[in-house]
Amino acid sequence: MGNKIARTTQASATEYYLHDLPSTYNLVLLDVASRGRFLKSIRCKHDEGLILVKVYFKRAGEPIDLKEHERRLERIRNAFKGIEGSHVWPFQVWLQTDKAAYLLRQYFFCNLHERLNTRPFLSHIAKKWLTFQLIHAVEQSHSKGVCHGDITCENVLVTSWNWLYLADFASFKPTYIPHDDPSDFSFYFDTGGRRRCYLAPERFYEHGGERVAADAPLQPSMDIFSLGCVIAELFLEGQPLFEYPQLLSYRRGQHDPMPSLEKIQDIGIREMILHMIQLDPKKRLPCRSYLQKYESAVFPVYFSNFLHKFFSDIVPLDSDARVEKTQDNFEKILEIMMDSSTTEQVERSTLAEHSEPSGRKGIGGQILNSPGDYKKNTSVVKKNTPLDHQQIAGDVSFLLKEVENRSNSTGTKVIKDMDHIQSSQLVNPSGRGTGGGLTVRNSVVSHVQKISKSNLRSLVAGYDDQSDTYSFDIFQQRDPKVHCEGMVLLASLLCSCIRSVKKPELRRASLILLKFSSTYIDDDSRLQLVVPYVIAMLSDPAAVVRCTALETLCDVLCLVQDFPISDAVIFPEYILPMLSLLPDDTEESVRVCYASNIHKLALTAYRFLLRSCSITDIHPLDESVTAPRSQSPDSLGTKQDKFYAQLAELRKNIYEIVQDLAMGQKQTPNVRRALLQDIGYLCYFFGHKQSNDFLLPILPAFLNDHDEQLRAVFFGQIVFVCYFIGSRSVEEYLLPYLEQALSDGMEAVLVNALDCLTMMCKSGYLRKRVIVGLSGKVLPLLRYPINWVKRSAVRFVAACSESLGAVDTYVYLSPYIRRFLHREPPSLASETALLSCLKPPLPKSIFYQALEDAQDMGDILPKGSGKKELTVHGGRYAGTAQSGSSINLEDVVRFKGPSISSNMSLDVKDSVSSDKSLYSGLAPHASTGNSSFYDGLSKGIPSYSVCTDKRGLGETHVVPDSSVYKASIRLPWLESNRPGVHTRDDYFSSKRRDLIINDSMKSSSSLQGDSIPNSDTGGLASFSRSAVNPETGWKPRGILVAHLQEHRLSVNDIAVSNDNTFFVTASDDSSVKIWDTRKLEKDIAFRSRLTYNMGTSRALCTTMVRGTSQVVVGASDGTLHLFSVDCARGVGSVVERYSGIVDVKKNDIKEGAILSVVNCSSDSFGPTVLFSTEHCGIHKWDTRTNSESWSSKSSPEEGYISALVVGQCGNWFISGSSRGVLTLWDNRFLLPVNSWHYSTVSPIEKLCLLIPPPSSISSAGRPLVFVAAGCNEVSLWNAENGSCHQVFRTASTETEAVMPKAPSRALNKSTTKDVRRSGNYKYRIDELNDPPVRHPGIRSLLPLPGGDLLTGGTDLKIRYWDQARPEQSFCIAGPSAKEVRSAKGDILEKAVGNDECYDIRSSFGVQVVQEMYKQTTTVAGLTPKTQLAVAAADSAGCHRDAILALASFNLSSQRLISASRDGAIKVWK
Repeated sequence: MGNKIARTTQASATEYYLHDLPSTYNLVLLDVASRGRFLKSIRCKHDEGLILVKVYFKRAGEPIDLKEHERRLERIRNAFKGIEGSHVWPFQVWLQTDKAAYLLRQYFFCNLHERLNTRPFLSHIAKKWLTFQLIHAVEQSHSKGVCHGDITCENVLVTSWNWLYLADFASFKPTYIPHDDPSDFSFYFDTGGRRRCYLAPERFYEHGGERVAADAPLQPSMDIFSLGCVIAELFLEGQPLFEYPQLLSYRRGQHDPMPSLEKIQDIGIREMILHMIQLDPKKRLPCRSYLQKYESAVFPVYFSNFLHKFFSDIVPLDSDARVEKTQDNFEKILEIMMDSSTTEQVERSTLAEHSEPSGRKGIGGQILNSPGDYKKNTSVVKKNTPLDHQQIAGDVSFLLKEVENRSNSTGTKVIKDMDHIQSSQLVNPSGRGTGGGLTVRNSVVSHVQKISKSNLRSLVAGYDDQSDTYSFDIFQQRDPKVHCEGMVLLASLLCSCIRSVKKPELRRASLILLKFSSTYIDDDSRLQLVVPYVIAMLSDPAAVVRCTALETLCDVLCLVQDFPISDAVIFPEYILPMLSLLPDDTEESVRVCYASNIHKLALTAYRFLLRSCSITDIHPLDESVTAPRSQSPDSLGTKQDKFYAQLAELRKNIYEIVQDLAMGQKQTPNVRRALLQDIGYLCYFFGHKQSNDFLLPILPAFLNDHDEQLRAVFFGQIVFVCYFIGSRSVEEYLLPYLEQALSDGMEAVLVNALDCLTMMCKSGYLRKRVIVGLSGKVLPLLRYPINWVKRSAVRFVAACSESLGAVDTYVYLSPYIRRFLHREPPSLASETALLSCLKPPLPKSIFYQALEDAQDMGDILPKGSGKKELTVHGGRYAGTAQSGSSINLEDVVRFKGPSISSNMSLDVKDSVSSDKSLYSGLAPHASTGNSSFYDGLSKGIPSYSVCTDKRGLGETHVVPDSSVYKASIRLPWLESNRPGVHTRDDYFSSKRRDLIINDSMKSSSSLQGDSIPNSDTGGLASFSRSAVNPETGWKPRGILVAHLQEHRLSVNDIAVSNDNTFFVTASDDSSVKIWDTRKLEKDIAFRSRLTYNMGTSRALCTTMVRGTSQVVVGASDGTLHLFSVDCARGVGSVVERYSGIVDVKKNDIKEGAILSVVNCSSDSFGPTVLFSTEHCGIHKWDTRTNSESWSSKSSPEEGYISALVVGQCGNWFISGSSRGVLTLWDNRFLLPVNSWHYSTVSPIEKLCLLIPPPSSISSAGRPLVFVAAGCNEVSLWNAENGSCHQVFRTASTETEAVMPKAPSRALNKSTTKDVRRSGNYKYRIDELNDPPVRHPGIRSLLPLPGGDLLTGGTDLKIRYWDQARPEQSFCIAGPSAKEVRSAKGDILEKAVGNDECYDIRSSFGVQVVQEMYKQTTTVAGLTPKTQLAVAAADSAGCHRDAILALASFNLSSQRLISASRDGAIKVWK
């Protein structure tokens, strides 16, 4: 009897004679459910679904008449027709053949016995609900004159929404069986083999006693006894009340079931069961009497008043209709259940008043003081329960409104403030209730306390350095004041139909209803019932459903307070893995939702970890895990170590999620904004150390997005990060960004940055020298036309004055603020007084016009008198200012009035001498040719260490000791929105522009730092390919000075020493040679000075470590060789003798050949080199410790890293791969910033920097790089945004070179995405059959100051490319160049520009410079073989194989070094 018991043998349709049934039944046997001796139960498939078939095998030769049994079955089926809210399920079809009889009914997946052993286990209220329905089912059958005869747990069927049916009515089984012969019981009733017996005692008769007919009618009291046994088994968690021997003993009065029933905690249930199983059948009541008698004691009133009718109405409905009906009645259900719960608590409290003192805790953890309190509670519940259910379903716009409203509220989980506990509501992304919808009561168990700006300092003060945690208890643990256990039934209903709902809005409504239902149910139901179904909805096809599922999951987990130890690892093993695909979700709204809720998951997982550690102790949740009860030191240390390890692993998992959301391929400004909203909670979770290691490196990258709202949110929330990371990290990393924000054009950014600085000033987080520097940048904002900004500036100035003190305020602050005041205030620390003394703000039009005209003013020229004179368009006006280089806006207005003319200049007094002036004021925009390529700092890559040479601007920066004060120049009016194009509209597209006053106040005081020493071209040369950049304006003439042919095979790389005394060449002949540059023009037989043998491996690349004589060489066998050149120096540090190779170090990297090595030494990073390997690795090597300091792996689908180049300032580097992928890296945090594909899928041959003119104000700002890739071309790219500016394309040796080709259009994002997703691209299947061809083209690059470039390639030519004037480019050396000879035949110079001409065109906004041969020359038709013949006959000594390396050195004059594949090295002048 029942649905499913495990079978031991394979079943077949022939065994059960299914082939004898009429063909119309079309039954297909699936498996055997039960192998009883009387009836066999099998599960079959029918056209209309699954059915259960009970088979009775007729005995051969024994005639049997089943007509009477058929009439009984017919009567039962007809009696149960039309019952409203039916709980009975009779057999639907019966038929017989010659061999067997069959009973058919619909198959149910679960009976009561199976449900008791299936998770989630039934809650107490669910058991009561099933008991209530079971009594109803027996009452319905008895009211129709039908008795069941065999009520067991196997015959009680339960649906997924806990609706119960009584099935398998045993009208064909005997009513009475002998007590001393167990064969009848075993044959008819022991179907499950468990030997449990629930037959009424009066159904057993004794032999010799009064004879009773076996098929006598059943009595209702017999079913009552069985009903009581089933109810007992239900509440005993599946343990049977009676087994067959025990029941016989109980019949004789020899067995007492009370010890088993005492396990039932509910007294009412226990009493009802004892009443049902009385031996005297006359004392047993009818079912209706039990429902009435125990309605208030056992069953809640709402079972009969509302819930039963509600469930019976939804039984015939589909899932969509059920959710709609539940949504419509949710308010009513909740109100009825809450009123019933409150009434029951009042009654129980009143009964207990006489025996227990007042203040006793009642059900749900409430303090039961008096019945009057419950009346008040009841009124409160009724007052707070009105709902607007129409807001539950909603639509997509509702979610978007929630996310949008979230941006306006930073404290979305406000439960408790510092002084009082506020009314709580369910945490949701909007920070509010659902707009008059399902509000949550004040009794909801809160999640966390609010981290507000007022309690930040007290929170951080409780930091524990050992555990990297905070003693401040952020978690709230309060007993729920309102608990409605009946909501579990509604949650079960919603879970049962949520996956089959068709409409997305109704699936979303189901999730919202589940979330609100979860606030009233117990923790076990939340974890075992709600969470799995909600997680299943994370894969829903509708994005709005996935968002709601994620929010519901986070909010439900926040409510969980207690859980079994088996669920302690639910987050690392279940929750987080199930959410792993969300950071790459195709819909932005889902990623935004994940970012909005990640802090909830992090804190809840942290709370679970704390709770799991305290489960073994008696400690409450809010006690620190670092102070456990007295234990042995060893066990205490082991427990703490385990906790720290688990916490570190959890933090790592959350960091990976945050990094994927904020820095992944699908990151957007909206995702980052959502992540910033609750960044304070993430900082609390990570702790001080991990916040510095995890969060701090990725947050500055948020400013790369040109999104005003993101910037506003960033500076509004960054104050939380500042407190958690500490003052040192703030000054070194975050303060420069806050300084830049003070010149932002968006008022919200200004106000948020000012508020952040004000708060840190008041809390003492900033040193005095930092405060003085910041105050100088804020003072101009006191005249800001927007009152919002002006008040924030006043608050900051008042905070500065309070922090500095009276003396320092008078010395450093007062002299510079007077120009913004019309009278002296009594105290600068008073905001009210300062506001009243301010000069009136300028009108917007005049303020912005003054700024624009100030930006339009001419060059700032240093004067001997210490003044800076701004010359503009021929006219001069002597206007003096009171401080530094600050421009007085009032003076501008006074000179020009409403209509400001352009013929004016301001003479600004400078308090610092001209040789130590700090340039941070207004600068002119460059007007030269292509200055837009490098004029204007990058918005994405902040540059805080830009030094400008005296030759460029006529002055040297003076910066304080701290790296924060390295000259930060940001001139947005010089930044173009479109690379390579500058218009006046670009300069003034934003109304608000930067106005930065000079820091002369700190330069002239004791706060002044040491000036940066002047170096060649502003320190740019140390990161170029050669040690020192060539002379400005130097152009090689192509005259051969020396030909060196010691190498037998290809020369792959050249490196020049720092002092230009020698250079190093690396070759395929396993040798590295050192050459003395002073001997080049003196010795006729020039030889190398030293040779380093590398054994059998080839030398592929080399570089020199900055400031030393150490050489680094990368070998083909994966070994990194380091050695020093030992030389004896004489007078004037001139090398007189080379002693040999010393300090040899070999490091086997074991990642294949080392393909590229570059020097990345700087003041910030020390002597380090960067190199790439054949197995996609990038490594940073510290030459001092001879150890690896950092390494990374590129994706194999992007290819190995074939080229590297380091930025001039050392803060970034760029890598190029063998499959054309270029990546910009932040060298400070060692993170990829931007990645893009080259225009054509081809390997990156070489990379070099564009070296702008020394006069450029942002010479080290933008990451502009020349890329040699593709066929015969080199292009200029802006690595910040992956945009191409210029393409230089050489003429091919074939005839098609005469006509210029259009440049390959850069891949857009969608195209790149499709290409990267294709299997052919990722795995390069085509390379297995046809290896890629290496196209002819550029193989070596050498940048020159001013943006010009030298290239060498496979066409044997060295070319000079003029970046500003491409038409003046020419060929330095090569087969096609003509010589100008003297009368004696000596070569005087090369005649440049005779054979080549350069066509300049624009394609897709990119300038393309195409080299073409003149039609009259014959070189245009040369084939590669002919070209080699011409090169061999070239009297000028050009290369005869591909040019692989270029370098230059400068001793007495500038020289060019080139090396080719045939081992030849040539020196040119």
